[in-house]
Amino acid sequence: MVYWPGPAEMERVSAHFFRKCGLPNCQGAIDGSHIPVRGPGGEQHQGDYSNRKQYYSIVLQAVVDADGAFLDTFVGFPGSCHDRRVLQVSPFYDNVQAGNFLAGPERLFTDRQIRGRLVVEQSFGILKARFRILETGITSSITWAATLVQACCVLHNYLIRNRLQGLDRNIRDQHMRQRSSSGVREHSSESSHSGQRIRDALADYLISTN
Repeated sequence: MVYWPGPAEMERVSAHFFRKCGLPNCQGAIDGSHIPVRGPGGEQHQGDYSNRKQYYSIVLQAVVDADGAFLDTFVGFPGSCHDRRVLQVSPFYDNVQAGNFLAGPERLFTDRQIRGRLVVEQSFGILKARFRILETGITSSITWAATLVQACCVLHNYLIRNRLQGLDRNIRDQHMRQRSSSGVREHSSESSHSGQRIRDALADYLISTN
């Protein structure tokens, strides 16, 4: 299942992130990924599902632990939606705003942040390699596509939590080779001074507690 850990389990998640990425007080890594869908057809506003790379998709937003297991997923928004918009309308964002989750040198922080984000990028790569339909395109309705993606996330967690990791070695190695050779990742070009201030404050908090 996909669920947010309780306090005791979250301490283990945070400790694992620190061992793996050098980030103290980190409870998860968050990112978004586009899941291709084929021809929304009769769906209203089908143009909304055409993303910036000019193919139809729905967005999967996910938070993962240091093992790559999904802690929170939010899927189904049209591919044209910006990551920030998807985040702001997600239940995860509401929980953060409600205070339900606990909220050094810049070079050190950046390096650790990259290592932390790599965990969720690898999870998306492994998920799509395991379930090829998430890479080639889902042909069903948008509503059913979101349910299918969620089911794939649950099965992904089952394999991780039952320690069936040996099945992943070739998948993970292949994903990393593809990532290294392409050197391409989806990201937003938007930035702001307020965003930089938040980043600086976060860096101070994370590095000072090390």
